[in-house]
Amino acid sequence: MGILESAFLGAGLAFSLAIPPGPINAMMAATSTISRFRASLIGFGAMTADAVFLSVVVLLHGAIPGNLRPPLAIIGGLVIIYMGTKLTMEKENKEGKGGGYFSGLFVGISNPYQLGWWVTAGLTMVSIFGYASIAGFFGALLVWVTAFPFALSKLTQKYKDTLPKLVKLVSAVALFLFGIYFLINGALFYISL
Repeated sequence: MGILESAFLGAGLAFSLAIPPGPINAMMAATSTISRFRASLIGFGAMTADAVFLSVVVLLHGAIPGNLRPPLAIIGGLVIIYMGTKLTMEKENKEGKGGGYFSGLFVGISNPYQLGWWVTAGLTMVSIFGYASIAGFFGALLVWVTAFPFALSKLTQKYKDTLPKLVKLVSAVALFLFGIYFLINGALFYISL
């Protein structure tokens, strides 16, 4: 497989993972109505978590124990619910002091599905598509974390009275639902023992 083909496949995989709604996109959406720069920083924090997981997976060749997933799911669920709660309690912030890099990093690092993806599909991506797929993957994420907040910011300028409140509400609901989903997934492991 050629380098360009490998990079293209990595980029396609990244877009398929980054575009669907999730906790990071919810945080970026809520923050982009105030500051697209801070929203992008959330995405860069999550990308850093991806880079950490990639490094661990490549170095350990997928030897991360499977029994680590349930406690990570519960911790990740609690963290994401906390972020949703914090989002609903924040007053409108005109200065753009919302989430940032460390918010994205913290949610990314504590997300058991992000870790699980890298341990399974991420390692497989590198094995099948080669190391050039990593460049394509992170290049696509870079495009997403800059384009998504920019687009929402432009829409906010056009619909400044309603869009920020709507995005905040939808984002908080998405965070709550993902957090509850993670908690249930982690708890099911312990219930089945």
